[in-house]
Amino acid sequence: MSLELMTLKEQIIQELDQMPESQLEAVLKLVRSLNVQQNTDQPDSKVWQAYLASEQEREEVYRRISLPSCDESPVCGW
Repeated sequence: MSLELMTLKEQIIQELDQMPESQLEAVLKLVRSLNVQQNTDQPDSKVWQAYLASEQEREEVYRRISLPSCDESPVCGW
């Protein structure tokens, strides 16, 4: 079968079939790390959703900290 007609997954499997057993463990670790990275980078991950909820809950606090009013700021009027 030519490479042009094979899917990417089929090409990967073909390459894996040609690798020595001693290298397959390293490949497995790489694939697993890519899966973990992909799952944590997703905006819909639980951690990301918790961060967004926290940011939204504290938006007013963050605004007050970053933008002091003229009554509270000694540098007001610059």
